[in-house]
Amino acid sequence: MGACGELGGLWFGFVQQSIVRSHHERTAPNRQVVCSRLSVGGLEDSHDRVYLPGLRTAVAKCLVDVEESKHFKSRRISSGKKVELFDGLGRVNKAEFIGFEKNRAEVLVGDTVKTKTPPIDLTAAIAFPKGARADWMVEKLTELGVSTIITLKTERSEGQVSPSKLERWRRLAVSACKQCRRDFLPTIHTEETSIPQLAERIRAKEWSVSIVAAFGGLPLNQVERRSSKCPVIIVGPEGGLTTSEEEQLLRSGCQPVSLGQNRLRVETASIGLAASLLIAFDESGSQAS
Repeated sequence: MGACGELGGLWFGFVQQSIVRSHHERTAPNRQVVCSRLSVGGLEDSHDRVYLPGLRTAVAKCLVDVEESKHFKSRRISSGKKVELFDGLGRVNKAEFIGFEKNRAEVLVGDTVKTKTPPIDLTAAIAFPKGARADWMVEKLTELGVSTIITLKTERSEGQVSPSKLERWRRLAVSACKQCRRDFLPTIHTEETSIPQLAERIRAKEWSVSIVAAFGGLPLNQVERRSSKCPVIIVGPEGGLTTSEEEQLLRSGCQPVSLGQNRLRVETASIGLAASLLIAFDESGSQAS
């Protein structure tokens, strides 16, 4: 049981497009994709998105932090230009760039933009791969809409999750939210979770459905979905979970799901399973309503 795989046409197109886009971005270092589309008065207008944690609509003016203010300079945003602020917790506001106060951008906060609450609260518990593969995975899971990312500590995990890695993943998540117009940042847990700890949380019914990628498991469309609102997916390390770890998860009530005949990398299995679940649960919810 580990990063194995059966998704086929349901998610192959998504993964293929993501790989092509990721390759294009890596081979075009001067290309910045930071703008998003904002509908104003029935017309589409292009607005840069700015991450502003602690955004308060009652404040007329506010200062953007130093790191995020660099975005204004790199994009050559001029005074009077309209931007869009988001706090990563679902609050979005129109705003106008005033100018710089020392090295921080000052903005005039405008009207609140209506946002939608994510229909599914999906958690992904993953034994992270190394290096750039982990970065790419965090970016794509954010784009898909995963709510929470848990770093798993297993017997075959590769390396340690350092504070610097967590900070880099947080920055990647912010950047991904800007590009895909997501209003809610995913929560990335700062402490690694062991399999016994995860199994205990599953037994405590913290999630409505618990699914682990496994050879010999059920096809995804046969998974029991008691509730589609709060599922968790589990993907083991490159070498797979140990027999003991597998048994702990299954005894806790976790359902094994087959991802096909091929052995997949951790990031491929994670993205494919997340995409498939989000589509499947969303479709089942829409049909139920």
